[in-house]
Amino acid sequence: MIVAASKSKSKWYAALMIMVLAVVLAGCQIKPVLSKKTLNDYFNADTQVLVNAREIADQKMSQAKDNNRIMLNQKERKVIKKDRARVAEIQQKLSKAKMISDYPKSVQAYTQNVDRYLLLLESGSPKKALKQQFHKTSLIGTKIIAKHNNGKFTKTFRIVLAGDKLSGYKLTSKAYQNAGLSIKKNNKQKGKENASSVKSARLLPAKNKNDMAQQKKKTAQYQHRPAVRILEGMASFSAVMVILVVFLQPSKQDDSMSALADNSGATLFTRPKPRGYTLFLLRSTEFWLLVMVGALIYLELLAKPR
Repeated sequence: MIVAASKSKSKWYAALMIMVLAVVLAGCQIKPVLSKKTLNDYFNADTQVLVNAREIADQKMSQAKDNNRIMLNQKERKVIKKDRARVAEIQQKLSKAKMISDYPKSVQAYTQNVDRYLLLLESGSPKKALKQQFHKTSLIGTKIIAKHNNGKFTKTFRIVLAGDKLSGYKLTSKAYQNAGLSIKKNNKQKGKENASSVKSARLLPAKNKNDMAQQKKKTAQYQHRPAVRILEGMASFSAVMVILVVFLQPSKQDDSMSALADNSGATLFTRPKPRGYTLFLLRSTEFWLLVMVGALIYLELLAKPR
């Protein structure tokens, strides 16, 4: 009775361990692919959070010097903490997604920098550090719009550009030019940023359409590849088969009990070779494990951008 209970417990333990291993491997490798609309939503949400934080900072920075720390009150800290939770949720979703193109990586970098700005503001950092981090975040956002949104940016991001300009960073600087920002200049003020420079800002669309077309093509190719669907099915099916064949394998305690019951005692220290049904189950376990691992590895290779 005790032997039977121990045998059943051993099988369930082995099956549970294999199930956990399969779930971990599958979770690490089979990740969802984010659509362009979803990435745009994440980018716009990050930008709105950045603008909200900048409005709070502006109230404190107007009379402060560069080395002065910007200290928030309890109500303002609560708002920043809530916004950081929103950004952290976006970061978590991005970390679980498949990075098959440059766009999700860029949005992830932008989200991290927005969170960095919120952290600096919440912790009471100097005005200079806040301005530098805001400028860095603005440049990353500009690159994203230039490369992935065909140079069309929202009113919210225009506020980001206006805020960076108020911090003393020129929109005609080399850094913004490298990011893809171009300012239209009127005849009266050539070489200078006019009052409507943010409104007249345009992002250079030189290679944007080609980049967007390539990105859409790569995403569509990955999502609709028959090989991807087949491999995902193989990985899931092989995980189930591994659990099944492990559960069906006879317990090693049976061999130990039979060895103790043997009068000669010679088999106590010898391990009999598996034969017949037992050998078939062992080989089946090895086979399905190889299929599962191979499918997951090949899926990872298919997801890498070329």
